[in-house]
Amino acid sequence: MKNLLFSLLFILAGNMAAGQSWYNLRNGADGLNALGVIFTTCTDDTGNVYAAGNFPENPDSANSKICVARWSAIRLRWERLGEGAAGINVERTIETMCVDKAGNVYAAGGFRDGPFSFSGYFYVARWDGHSWAKLGTGDSALKANRHISSLATDDSGNIYAAGYFLNIYGFCYVAKWSVVTLTWSELGHLSANEIIQSIVVDDSFNVYATGTFTDWQHHPYVAKYSPVTDTWISLGSGFAVPHKFIYKTLLALDTFNHLYVAIDGTDSASFDDSSWIYKWVGTNMVSLGGHAGFKGNTFSVKNDD
Repeated sequence: MKNLLFSLLFILAGNMAAGQSWYNLRNGADGLNALGVIFTTCTDDTGNVYAAGNFPENPDSANSKICVARWSAIRLRWERLGEGAAGINVERTIETMCVDKAGNVYAAGGFRDGPFSFSGYFYVARWDGHSWAKLGTGDSALKANRHISSLATDDSGNIYAAGYFLNIYGFCYVAKWSVVTLTWSELGHLSANEIIQSIVVDDSFNVYATGTFTDWQHHPYVAKYSPVTDTWISLGSGFAVPHKFIYKTLLALDTFNHLYVAIDGTDSASFDDSSWIYKWVGTNMVSLGGHAGFKGNTFSVKNDD
């Protein structure tokens, strides 16, 4: 499933008649009851919804660890993915998640694998239906030296990760976990000079990445990776948006592999914080909403693979 999911405090229930209403996805004992911020959501092919952020497994315990919650489409309730010793067992924020075709759940963010806080490498955790484990160990480990801000998967089950972490040359890059070699490797040579905030993968295994990184003209842009040529290219010549500063850019693909870009920045005319949404059409980024375009005062976008 691929769509744009705009959410701040609630989730759209997909089985509402004609999709005309919003409502809280269960209250009370079966509710999410997240005592904290929800930073990331995703769904799987069976209709389950996953949420994570910095909310604890047990809101009544001061020593409770961060958790991943799942809305069960069968039980119609929220439940924690692995509780207690079987939990994800992280103390820092979960910033991104994805689910592969087999139903494995992947989570990453600001947590590390060291024995103490702020020690070790940042990593991707995988839930296989029974327990959480680090994706790749030893020489096959990702060993990210900074936060992971985005995860994606393709139809073969390969996993892609990007964010703040750097390669040996000091550039941000997209890492790929191969289900064939069972190891992490750098995907092409994007050489991003700033943060990669969002990645998505289309049905042809092309990978798209965006963030605050810029081209040689200092224009933020969407980069596209082709598995055929093993190269990254820029889609167009950067964003022609009415902004002076860009804080965040995020991507989403719809069912037809149309690419959308959401941009959070500062309007160069009013100096107000604003948001814009664009669609890649042919060879151009087209503003949604015609000449006036879409302009919001804040946004939250999640691509759902």
